[in-house]
Amino acid sequence: MLSHALIDAGFRVSVLAETTPEHPVSEEIEEDSKGVEIYRCWARNAPQWALAEEILQKITPDIVHAQHEWTMVGHAAPALRSLLASASGGRVITWHTPDFPANQRALSEFMQFDSICDLHVLHNRSKVPIVASQCMNGVTHIDHGIPKMETNPQARSTIGVAERAPMIFTYGFLSGGKGVHTLLKAAVLAAEEAPYFELVAYGGAHPEYPTHPQLLEECHAIAALSKQVHFIPELLSEEDLDLHCQATDYLAFPYEGELLTGSAIMSSSGAVFRTLAAGKPVIVSDEGRLRDLIGGVHGWKVAQGDVVSLKDAIVDAVFTKVKNPSKYEDMRIAVLSLADRLSWDKIATRHARAYEKACSLWGIYSSSATGAFTGVAGEPVDFMAPAILASSTGSEMNDLAKLADELPSNMPEEFDRKKMIRDIDNMEVLDD
Repeated sequence: MLSHALIDAGFRVSVLAETTPEHPVSEEIEEDSKGVEIYRCWARNAPQWALAEEILQKITPDIVHAQHEWTMVGHAAPALRSLLASASGGRVITWHTPDFPANQRALSEFMQFDSICDLHVLHNRSKVPIVASQCMNGVTHIDHGIPKMETNPQARSTIGVAERAPMIFTYGFLSGGKGVHTLLKAAVLAAEEAPYFELVAYGGAHPEYPTHPQLLEECHAIAALSKQVHFIPELLSEEDLDLHCQATDYLAFPYEGELLTGSAIMSSSGAVFRTLAAGKPVIVSDEGRLRDLIGGVHGWKVAQGDVVSLKDAIVDAVFTKVKNPSKYEDMRIAVLSLADRLSWDKIATRHARAYEKACSLWGIYSSSATGAFTGVAGEPVDFMAPAILASSTGSEMNDLAKLADELPSNMPEEFDRKKMIRDIDNMEVLDD
């Protein structure tokens, strides 16, 4: 989605993509409908990405942006570091799940990448000062983007839900941290108190992490307790996902991953952001991946794993749709406003600004990643925040300005900055 938005903005984009059984390794360029150049050239379990490095040297991009961090790449993290270190242009990496500095293994990996990167991108603004205090190079916040979605007036009849029956929809990989079992329990209880509604929950198995059989059995057993609650153990296609988002009245994401990990989650849910352009109010938990969805503005927010508060939220949401349409419309408009503010075209513009700034930097890199500078931190400030000039000596700024005005115009040659820059530019480049 980012690459398509950048293409629309006039950039040339090449993607070094992972190989899959459907897309084996190839030196040939694939080109998608938007004109993105795709090279299938790496595997997440391979110790080296020789072909990826070869392609990178051939296409010589201005910026290399790594979207797969250590939690995604796993054993191939050294291969990704080697790839970034071989780049001749700027180096950027997005940390989708920055659970450092609490996680020492994650912090160690982060320090290794910091030695070869110009810029770290985070989805969570509040994490910027914490992360910046741990590294030497730039850190900035760029929100996760929200894709646009075409309206479908026929979606409701296609799904087969009564026009006047409020519908609640959730989807995603079925795991304990997604809280689908808690949502189903709450919906069964809510069916006894609220006007008639229907809840549709799709939960499929992750290709890398098979669903626990007991969780699958539990979800089936709970849904069987009410004819208004439907659990389908499948993954949705992109088209069916859009269809359900258009048909539903509410999107529900009762994540409770922090109950399992025991620590705060500092990322954004791609599954949630994929759906928000449908403009439907949300019923969500207070887990970190949902921090941007505020109860009372975009919908309802409840405690993680709390069946009773989730039941109360469902009941209130159903009554709101049936008896208070103006309140429902206000929340729907708030969701649409969020989707517009974080649309991928706007998010791509923010990336482009960050790329331009990273490309304007001049730096010296290690030829390979190193943790030697661990603990040598820079200023804990946002890379893209407006700069504020401040005195490091305690002097008042008007005193500093006055001092500058009084500098003689005929400075000695050794203080001539322009001459110094010319001398540097004319220096011969020495080979290794």
